[in-house]
Amino acid sequence: MKLRPAVEADSYVLLRNFAARRHTIAFELEIGVPPEEMESSLVSLPVSVPNRYDGSLYVVQLRGRTLSVAAARFAQQITDKLVSRFDGAPG
Repeated sequence: MKLRPAVEADSYVLLRNFAARRHTIAFELEIGVPPEEMESSLVSLPVSVPNRYDGSLYVVQLRGRTLSVAAARFAQQITDKLVSRFDGAPG
């Protein structure tokens, strides 16, 4: 059976609202809204992902742009977390 998504979005809020109102299943990254903040009609279940990561993720900024202290610190924290979690991951 070939399945096609009913909707694709970058917004986990949109996906959760769509799932809550349309009796559908939505998939999102772990960094979405915490389960305790979800609408009561939804259930959150973790999906097991094999230890294989395909693709690359880049943290970028506009050439010549100086980030604010807060933005630079955030970018560094994200980079550090990703490197510590996925460094050496197969793929």
